[in-house]
Amino acid sequence: MKTKFYYFLFCSILFISCQKEVNFNGGIVATAEFTFAGAPSACTLPSISGTYMEGTTLVANNTVTSSVIVTKLGSYNISTQTTNGIRFSATGTFSALGSQSIILIGSGKPVAAGSFSFTPGTTGCSFSITVVAAAPAATFTYNNTAGVCSTPAITGIFTAGTALTAANTIKLNVNVGTAGSYSINTNTINGVTFSGSGMFSAGAQTVTLTSTNIPAAAGSFNYTPTGGCSFPITYAPTSGGGSTDFLKCKISGVLTNFNTNLQALSVIPPGGFPPNVTAKGKISDTPGGPQELWVSVQNPGSVNSGVYSNLTFSTMLDRGALVSFYPTGFPNIYFGTSVFTANTFTVNITSLSATRVEGNFSGTIYDQNGGSLTDKKEITEGSFSVRF
Repeated sequence: MKTKFYYFLFCSILFISCQKEVNFNGGIVATAEFTFAGAPSACTLPSISGTYMEGTTLVANNTVTSSVIVTKLGSYNISTQTTNGIRFSATGTFSALGSQSIILIGSGKPVAAGSFSFTPGTTGCSFSITVVAAAPAATFTYNNTAGVCSTPAITGIFTAGTALTAANTIKLNVNVGTAGSYSINTNTINGVTFSGSGMFSAGAQTVTLTSTNIPAAAGSFNYTPTGGCSFPITYAPTSGGGSTDFLKCKISGVLTNFNTNLQALSVIPPGGFPPNVTAKGKISDTPGGPQELWVSVQNPGSVNSGVYSNLTFSTMLDRGALVSFYPTGFPNIYFGTSVFTANTFTVNITSLSATRVEGNFSGTIYDQNGGSLTDKKEITEGSFSVRF
């Protein structure tokens, strides 16, 4: 393993001398090709979820599920236009061909009541959203004992590093005194907020809360709706690495998880190279996919917490960071932080111990096939927590 790491470190800094030993086998991650069922006319039997009310912000259960026909595998990032203050969007990866569903998640706040048409992309099908007029706010209380929600019904699988969906629900018992509209949000913890909105009639009933966030870590966390009772959610460890392990980021806006074969390495190389720490893993969103991500930092003394900027040729033995994305797998030619230019890529080590490294990262990576700086990708919302 150490030999493999030295090769990576050497190639990441001096890739010109190494690139003769590898082949570039496919370049960037493919973009999916698909058509919406019913396009360019009305969508075929779209499933519209959630309540749409004038002046009420959309929440996680405001979704539209539509059928698509996938003709080429790859990633997708699609959005409707913004109409009446709201829009619908979705990102992800298609790993199978043929007919399947895509879930568009709503955002924004409806400005007025009425019926409004939306079309995903420029060639999608159209669907209509009916927004009802604003209603008086309901008054209600949560059933609880000493501030703990009474028998909440929690369904779905909750896993660190995996985005929550409409299948992840929390149903709470409430007593409604005055019928009307409601919009509920919990506190944000472990990267997740649960929410729900709609109309209450008077009397005893339930409210359903959902989320589309990505839990940052495994463990049990308590959530409390504003003015309400608390309930616990337990997130299971990611399947790619043990408890709380994950490595993820958005690549050109597409969220990608690298939790397969997830590892953290802490190495003191021979030959004068500085000590270094690396978190690396293979894509877990596509079964058997070759894509691989390496996030490395080095320091001449010893690696510690703090911010590391990308290395250049002039700083190759100083404190700095190297981040490399291998679209066709290590050690094929890759996209990485540039040794030719001091770009703004940073890796922030937020926690480092003898057993675990945690941090976040973002910036620009460049095509390293021949040293071109014209083909590049933006890395955003990168984060990791990995055991040594």
